[in-house]
Amino acid sequence: MEPDNSSNKWAEAGRQAPSTLLQEGTQVPHCPAQPSGWRRALQQAVQGTGLAFIVYSEAIKNMEFSQLYSVLYFVMLLLLGIGSMLGNTAAILTPLTDIKFLSSHVPREIISGSVCIINCVIGLIFTTRAGNYWFNIFNDYAATLSLLLIVLVETIAVCYIYGLKRNSFAALSEWPPIEANC
Repeated sequence: MEPDNSSNKWAEAGRQAPSTLLQEGTQVPHCPAQPSGWRRALQQAVQGTGLAFIVYSEAIKNMEFSQLYSVLYFVMLLLLGIGSMLGNTAAILTPLTDIKFLSSHVPREIISGSVCIINCVIGLIFTTRAGNYWFNIFNDYAATLSLLLIVLVETIAVCYIYGLKRNSFAALSEWPPIEANC
């Protein structure tokens, strides 16, 4: 049986004419550069929570000092989740404490505690047996289109109430815009 020189052939073709290599690469039956192979690989790729908890765990298992890396990885995931929730909670608390009616009658600590308890109760949905199903529904529908619609409605409301003609930098701030003298 003669040795396989296909890698040398491809390397030589790549040095001579890269466009020829690309044209020939799509005609070879087992070449990974075929579009159908890429599409199939992308469709079968793991995504979402399976990527974080299954694929990375399997990769860490095969590394040296796997116990150390697995502890570091899951601590990183925990801190990432806590950091995200701190940002989300601050985004909810800021407008609630800025409302004069609410902040004059209810202390800030009560508002913060109420928001945290409500977030905890909502988070309990994701810990049930159907938690992954609810997570996928929330991730696919609640986190994309609804946010886009909310931002669009807010923009239209500001333009309608404030007015497009008065929407300038000089009117929005006390300092006039600085113009460059080039």
